[in-house]
Amino acid sequence: MKTILQDLYYGNLNPSGKAFLPDSPYGRLVNDLTETEEKLLPLLTSAEKQLYAALVQHNLDIQSLSCEESFIDGVRLGARLILEIFSEADGCLRALV
Repeated sequence: MKTILQDLYYGNLNPSGKAFLPDSPYGRLVNDLTETEEKLLPLLTSAEKQLYAALVQHNLDIQSLSCEESFIDGVRLGARLILEIFSEADGCLRALV
């Protein structure tokens, strides 16, 4: 039986590597974005298309960094929760047994 540590070591964990359902809210937004882009691109000049491509790439880079930071924050929060669960009780009530 593999452990999560083995999966991590062998590179089998990829939390961001998921597909989305086309009929989900996310899928519908992706479809809307694609349709809008397909309508916009023919209206742009070559220079405007290059500028638009740079804008899209910068947005993707920012989104990637934001997702990475959110993931790291979530892992850290989970670790802090686990540490607190296993720490000594510091409240005013104690178990009777």
